[in-house]
Amino acid sequence: HRCRPPPKRARTDDETLDRTVRALISRLPHFSQYSQFRMQRLDRDDPVYTHLEARFVKQVTRHRGPKDGDPHREAPQFKVTRIEQIYSKRLQDKYLAEVCDVAGLCERKAARLEVDAVRVASFDGLDVNEFLLYHGAPSGLITRLAAQGLDPRNAGSNAGKLFGCGTYLASLSSKSDIYTKPNEQGERCLLVVRAC
Repeated sequence: HRCRPPPKRARTDDETLDRTVRALISRLPHFSQYSQFRMQRLDRDDPVYTHLEARFVKQVTRHRGPKDGDPHREAPQFKVTRIEQIYSKRLQDKYLAEVCDVAGLCERKAARLEVDAVRVASFDGLDVNEFLLYHGAPSGLITRLAAQGLDPRNAGSNAGKLFGCGTYLASLSSKSDIYTKPNEQGERCLLVVRAC
């Protein structure tokens, strides 16, 4: 009597699509030396848009804050009106240099973290726990942050430094939403950032 391994579970269409979209999100654009900063609106029927929108709306819960002692707020109801992709050669080069530095520091042996966020990989075969996470800020700052990047030296200038100086990111869209302020149209803006 020989033992057989259990049959492999077939992937569902949703799992295959999810994997395909994550591969699309992981892929970074190639820039020429003449590339300029720009923001480009994604089409609503783009699978990346659909994936990000679904995760954004799903990742909500009740939170306190943003100030110490604030009561719990009800989970917000989100409606995504647009998603814009940021293209910045300078910020991408800076980020990739940091990813390489982290990989070198941990000798390419980072312990795998389980985070309820989209896992991405900037380099094939290199897993240093990169995820897409949310950052909330007043709407008036979003364009500047998109162009200049998140600077930990300015951290806490809008909502305090509960955990000290640093760039604050969250895996829950509702947590980052606490730190937003609406624009003239009543829209709140969040950054979805790649972080490791």
